[in-house]
Amino acid sequence: MGVRHGDRDSSDSAGASLVGARIRTRQVPVSDNNNILMNGESNMKKKILLSYVILIMVPYLLFSIAGFFIMHEVRQDINQEFRQSNFEERGTSSYRLAPKGVFENRIRDRFLRTGALSFIFYTVIHLIFISYVIRLIIKPLNKMKTAVNAIKDNRLDFEIEYKDKDEIGEVFLAFDEMRLQLKEAKMVQKQYEQNRKNLIANISHDLRTPITAIKGYADRVIDKVANTPEKVEKYCRTIRSNAENMDSLINELTMLSKLDVDKIDFKYEEVNLIKYMRDCFEDWQYIIDSENILFSVEFNDIKEAKASIDREHIKRVMNNIIGNAVNHLDKSNSKIEIILGQSGSDYIISIRDNGAGIPKNKIEYIFDRFYRADDSRNNPTEGSGLGLTIAKEIVETHGGEIWADSDLEIGTSISFSLIKLEEEE
Repeated sequence: MGVRHGDRDSSDSAGASLVGARIRTRQVPVSDNNNILMNGESNMKKKILLSYVILIMVPYLLFSIAGFFIMHEVRQDINQEFRQSNFEERGTSSYRLAPKGVFENRIRDRFLRTGALSFIFYTVIHLIFISYVIRLIIKPLNKMKTAVNAIKDNRLDFEIEYKDKDEIGEVFLAFDEMRLQLKEAKMVQKQYEQNRKNLIANISHDLRTPITAIKGYADRVIDKVANTPEKVEKYCRTIRSNAENMDSLINELTMLSKLDVDKIDFKYEEVNLIKYMRDCFEDWQYIIDSENILFSVEFNDIKEAKASIDREHIKRVMNNIIGNAVNHLDKSNSKIEIILGQSGSDYIISIRDNGAGIPKNKIEYIFDRFYRADDSRNNPTEGSGLGLTIAKEIVETHGGEIWADSDLEIGTSISFSLIKLEEEE
C-alpha cells in the first residue's frame, strides 16, 4: 500500500492533526491537593492564634512574675530597713512591723516604674507581632497581586515561589495550577486557530477540484461537445463520480465533527470478533471480484474472541483502512490480509497489504487530518485524507489504540486494539 494520507507541507501536517480536536487540558490532581490541604490545614490559623496568645500571655506572665518579685523585694527591703532602724534606736534586733501604708506606697512607686518599662516592652512585642503578620500575610498577598497582574498582561511563564504548606500555600498552589491550565489552553487555542485556517484551505481545495471538473464536463455537454451518446455517458459518469467524491468528503467531515464533540451515540454490544469478521468478509467480497485482489482472513487458532464494540463503527474503521490499501496497491499480485491476534488484555486486528509502503519519516503523520502524499493534492486516488483520522477517533473511543508499520516496496500493516470482554464467572 502506498502512502495513505501522504506528505503535505510541514505546516499542514503539524497543524491538521488538531483541527477541531477536543481541548484536553491537564487535570489538577485533586487528591494531591486534598492531601496537602489536610497536612497544612489550619496552619495559618494556628500561627495567628499562637501569635495572639503570645501577644497577650507573655506580657501578662512577665508582669505577674515581675510583680511577685517586686513585692517580695519591697517587703524584704522594708523589713530590713525597719530592723536596722530598730537596732539603732533601741540597741536590739527585735522585729517591728512597718507603719501602715509604707508597704503600699513603695509597691505603687515600684510598679509605676515597672509599668513604664512594661509599656515599652509591650510596644516592642506589638511591633514584632505586626511585622510577623506582614511577613505572613501581606507579602504573600503582594506576590499574588503581582501574579494576577502578570496574567492580566498575558504573561504566563512565571512561577510563584512560596514554600510554606499553609492556607496561603494552598491558594498559591491552586493559582499556579490555574496558570498552567491557562497557558496550555492558550497554546491549544493558538494551534486550533492555525488548524482552522488549514482546514478551510484544505476543504476549499478539495471541493474546488471536483466542482471544476463538474462545471467543465457539464459545459461540454451543454455546448454539444459531447456529440455522441458514448461521450455524453462518459461525461455524465465523470460528473457523477466527482459529485460522489464531494458527497464522501462532506460525509466524512460531518462524521469527524460529530466525533470531536461526542455527538455520536455508540451502541456497544457483546460481539464474537471471529463471527463478526467473517460476516464483514462477505461484504468485502466485492473487492476480490472487482479489483482482482487476493483477500484473506486469519484467526491464529483463536476459537472465541468476545469484545464490546459498536458493530457499524468498527466496520467503518476496517472499511477505511481497507479502502486506503486498495487505493494504493501497485502490484499485479496484490493482496490484503486481515489477521486477528491477541496481546494481554487486548485483541489485535491487523490489516496488511503488499503495496509500495510508507517512508519511515511519514508513518507518524498518516492519522493526521488531510495528510496526503501528493503535495498538489490533485491525486484522485488519495481520497479525502480523513479516513484514517476517523478510524483513529473511533478506535480511541472504544478504549483501544491504532498504529502503523511499513517498509518501502514491501507493504504496510495498520493495526488496532480492542479490549477483551471479561467473562463472568
